[in-house]
Amino acid sequence: MPAAESGYITVLDSLDAISNIFWGTADIQCRALIEGSFNAVFEEVDRLSRNNLTDKLKTFLKGFDNSEDLLKHLNEEYVSLFISNINGITAPLFESCYEFENAPLMGPAAEKMKARLEAIGLDMTEDINEPEDHICIEIEYLYFVLKNSLEDEDSGSLKMAEDFVSNVMLPWTAEFCKRLNDGHPDSFYAIAAGLLVDTLGAVKQLGH
Repeated sequence: MPAAESGYITVLDSLDAISNIFWGTADIQCRALIEGSFNAVFEEVDRLSRNNLTDKLKTFLKGFDNSEDLLKHLNEEYVSLFISNINGITAPLFESCYEFENAPLMGPAAEKMKARLEAIGLDMTEDINEPEDHICIEIEYLYFVLKNSLEDEDSGSLKMAEDFVSNVMLPWTAEFCKRLNDGHPDSFYAIAAGLLVDTLGAVKQLGH
């Protein structure tokens, strides 16, 4: 496999895995995490970033004997971090919430994301009751654009992906990652957020 294509596959596999994580980890992912196959997806991204997050992930997973215990823990952690917490949500899953301090849902970022999705004919919200700037919808948009770039050898699509990463996703997901690491540095989702930021960094290297 050519090096350029290998780089695309690494990034696409990583984006797909991270999207699954932030939709809410399911039993199938927990089994893969315990077995180690899920972690392997990120090893090349981790090698490029040198942040050793896969080692941190392996250390985290040593605390669980089976996928059932891991799933229970991650479900509880997901709710506490992203859905409902008496002390407030640590790190919302929506870009709009990072536009300014205490920014609400459905800000300008959601409208801009809606326009991007419409421009490429991608409708992800028909069966998903979430604003368009949900982290996973943005990841799926990026995945779609990068996949087109690989399949069609389209430099325009790659430029679109690089611009989206640099100007949209990296700025707010870096803050998302920081909030998780500041408040819950040992959580699974703080590690996953770091892997997302590293993967976005790898996107910027695809054309170089």
